[in-house]
Amino acid sequence: MYILNWGKMGAADAASKLGDNAYSADTTVGLIEYEKNGNKKKLMLVDAGMAVAWPEIKKNLEKYGSLNQVTHILMTHWDQDHGQNLKELAGKLVLSRAGTARIGTLDFGQINDLCPNGYIENEYIKWLETNSAHSRDELVYIIDSKNEGLIAFLGDLIFAPCSVLPIANLIGFDTGFTINPVKKYLFLKKLVRDYPNLSQAYIGHYNKPLSYDDLIQHIKDLESEEYQRFLKTFLNKQEPENKKLRSQLK
Repeated sequence: MYILNWGKMGAADAASKLGDNAYSADTTVGLIEYEKNGNKKKLMLVDAGMAVAWPEIKKNLEKYGSLNQVTHILMTHWDQDHGQNLKELAGKLVLSRAGTARIGTLDFGQINDLCPNGYIENEYIKWLETNSAHSRDELVYIIDSKNEGLIAFLGDLIFAPCSVLPIANLIGFDTGFTINPVKKYLFLKKLVRDYPNLSQAYIGHYNKPLSYDDLIQHIKDLESEEYQRFLKTFLNKQEPENKKLRSQLK
């Protein structure tokens, strides 16, 4: 397993012409080198990244193989910052919770049709459902790799660890960009409980991996009074909102 591009967040480059106080986000892109039934080496991407980063992604990919060897793109979710480069990958099989398709075709199915055992091509590449935490089409990928050990690609389940993103800022992100922060928090707790031998996790917008201890600390930070109060407020708002929507249907 290799990283082709690190995600990062920060002020937009002046050359972007986005104006003062503009913000920019890049996306972590992973590469999996695998074999199936002892056949020749093949490659998978985890997320495709943003178009502006494609030259760097392609250059780094070619250190390990060629675009012709790429068979799958494993999408953590379909947000545009994670998938702009799908246009560069015609004919490859792209997977997400929303389903599967070969890029540039009308081929579309359900992920369970191709991966009935929770594996993708072999038992070392697994996917887990988050049940619509950050995004409705979201999957987490667990890779048991020779070079990095057992690792996880979490997409945007963690924007950045609380050690660098204050809780108040995290609450702002989760308010605007997370479908259900309670599900996200509970999924992360279950992940560290179910995978105590996880060596590290890769997240969508950060420039280095998180260790297992980093994940534990992030969850402890989420158990702060401020964030737990936010989660309770989120839950309390759900039923009134649903009631309002039901009344509109009448």
